[in-house]
Amino acid sequence: MIPCYTPQTMESNLETILNDFREKRALYEEFCLAMYKLLDSMLITEGCKYQIFYRIKELDKLEEKILRKEAEGIRYEKLEDLEDLAGLRILFYIEADKNKFEKKLLTELTNEVSVTHHKKISGYESTHVVASFGEKRISLSEYSKFKDLKCEIQLTSILHHAWAEIEHDIIYKDTLGIKSDKHQRLYIKNAMQKILTNYLIKASTELNNLIKKIKK
Repeated sequence: MIPCYTPQTMESNLETILNDFREKRALYEEFCLAMYKLLDSMLITEGCKYQIFYRIKELDKLEEKILRKEAEGIRYEKLEDLEDLAGLRILFYIEADKNKFEKKLLTELTNEVSVTHHKKISGYESTHVVASFGEKRISLSEYSKFKDLKCEIQLTSILHHAWAEIEHDIIYKDTLGIKSDKHQRLYIKNAMQKILTNYLIKASTELNNLIKKIKK
């Protein structure tokens, strides 16, 4: 039987999750910082060129996500159903480092990881890894409190990240004032896609090939 949710039960469930997050926010901040330190150490050991950032989801953003997903037919029953309360983003200078580190990451963290490869029509690419600490670390006293906590780790290149920020500002934030003109909006999106494909991605590929030749 498919459960029937009334507006009252939906609202009650929302408040329960938000209140639970208020109580556990400090723990998620600790968890996120611990994961940041681990990843930063791994990146240094692997000799990657990178930038790394971390954040905890803001309460208003959490509420907005729950309501948006509810409208799409996806219901969160409890706080632990959300996997991106703690988030980290790693920007790699070259794709080769990103690909190498992704493999290392999957062996270092728990086996219960989920990996999603995102590739937009615009050409933007990223890998999202939902992970938690493995059993070996959780068995240590300083990590035991993080048992069952998950975070989302985004891996992408500086090139793709910068382009995504530019695209977001122009298309979605509408910094050029084109939102009301559908034809101009479509023209700009197509033009930007061509620039990304023909020049930036090509340049990134050639740079990777050059680095490989130098290393050999």
